Amino acid sequence: MESSSQEEVSVEDEAVDKSSFKKCNQIAFYRRQKHLCPGKSLYRALLDTVELSDSGVKFQIINEECKVPLLVELYEIEGDIFRLKINEVAALKPRYQVPDVLIKEPSNLRLTVSQKDAGKLVLSSSSEDQQLHITAYPFQMQVVSKDEIILSMNTNGLLYFEHLQHPPQIRESTLQKKADGSADSSEKNKDLGLWEEKFGSFLDIKASGPSSVGLDFSLHGYEHVYG
Repeated sequence: MESSSQEEVSVEDEAVDKSSFKKCNQIAFYRRQKHLCPGKSLYRALLDTVELSDSGVKFQIINEECKVPLLVELYEIEGDIFRLKINEVAALKPRYQVPDVLIKEPSNLRLTVSQKDAGKLVLSSSSEDQQLHITAYPFQMQVVSKDEIILSMNTNGLLYFEHLQHPPQIRESTLQKKADGSADSSEKNKDLGLWEEKFGSFLDIKASGPSSVGLDFSLHGYEHVYG
């Protein structure tokens, strides 16, 4: 009979070629997102664009620097669930959406406006037990349940949405770029992986530029988070 104290041997390190997998700092969008620091968000909610329907609420937000508008969609779903979608108002092409996340579109309940002024919008759920508090500037959102804040969004100002773009036009020679200093900018763009990203022998060409999305959420009073 073999001894139960026989030494176990792990072959994990030998079976996997770690060089075939990226580390976080080798992923371009990770580096770009990590450049952000918590602070005041650059996004403003345009509350004069609010559209209310039986299925949900829509309004636009805008980045005060690049002035690109985004469309925010809010839905209430049966079971005290809220759904948030953010997309470009006028994208160059439809953005990729992961298929089969939902078997079918869920049934939406009607949100109602319980408060609206120049700086704040409050939406109430169908049961009136939950509310969505939207602050215009800086754009933030809170989920409130029976007067208690249970979730905050963009309170750290880390909303970062890379809109699709036309490729930059190359109008100058390499010598001209060096002369006016734009070559340094080109090298910086390459490091950030804005238009192409290389790993090993694989080259990822981004015809419409970078397209990552980042957003901070704070969950209040929870010990565990799943999903």
